[in-house]
Amino acid sequence: MIGKLIGAALGRKLAGENNKGRGELIGFVAPAIARRAGKGALVLAGTAWAAKKLWDWRRDRRRAAA
Repeated sequence: MIGKLIGAALGRKLAGENNKGRGELIGFVAPAIARRAGKGALVLAGTAWAAKKLWDWRRDRRRAAA
């Protein structure tokens, strides 16, 4: 139970503003998915998260230059 609450808080923090509850939901469900999916899924999820952050950073940088 504590793990789910901590996961929800972490998911909310990672999702940022205007997430409409998606961050909490992802953080709440992530531990269960991680237990069932294994390490490969965690690596894939981490890579996808990093790619999204890079994508957003480049988009913001281009908008600031324009």
